[in-house]
Amino acid sequence: MEFDLTGVNVATVGSSGTGRRLRGYEAWCNTNDSHGAGGSTHGTTGAVTDGTQRVLTETILKTEMKNCFDAGGDPDLLLVGSFNKQKISGFTGNSTRMDMAEDRSLVATIDVYVSDFGEVRVVADRVLRSSGRSALLVDTEMFATHYLRPFETQELAKTGDAMKRLLLAEWTLCAKNEASSATIADLTTS
Repeated sequence: MEFDLTGVNVATVGSSGTGRRLRGYEAWCNTNDSHGAGGSTHGTTGAVTDGTQRVLTETILKTEMKNCFDAGGDPDLLLVGSFNKQKISGFTGNSTRMDMAEDRSLVATIDVYVSDFGEVRVVADRVLRSSGRSALLVDTEMFATHYLRPFETQELAKTGDAMKRLLLAEWTLCAKNEASSATIADLTTS
């Protein structure tokens, strides 16, 4: 579910032989999307074209936070892959690293990024596509998971001692205001 919710998949209506498919977060965010050279998100369909990969910088993050703010958003979550989580922990900004001499610890991580436009939790997400090729800057009040049919289980035929179950649900990602959030795409992952 998380892979589909955060992904680039384009919504499809479905037919008698094909199921419906939700539009993923990256496909929704087309107002505030930052891509490398040649990359884009098509506004009408949400089709994402990957561009040239580039390094995540504090300047790119600040630009997208400003764009979200100007569009009425208040992003409070930044999902990144492991490589880009380490990049963010290396941002210097106006920070001072803490050395806890009494417990022999050095704090060398950024879990909350405080900007001119508010605080953003920085969370490493191992499910993002291509090992975190994109950073997702999310206003969590403006996105939700909605269910047409909630989760239910159905028993299937038994094979020997194995009891089989089918997990069934029909759900989608609801974007209440896609301009409140941003995708920073085409990032290096190693």
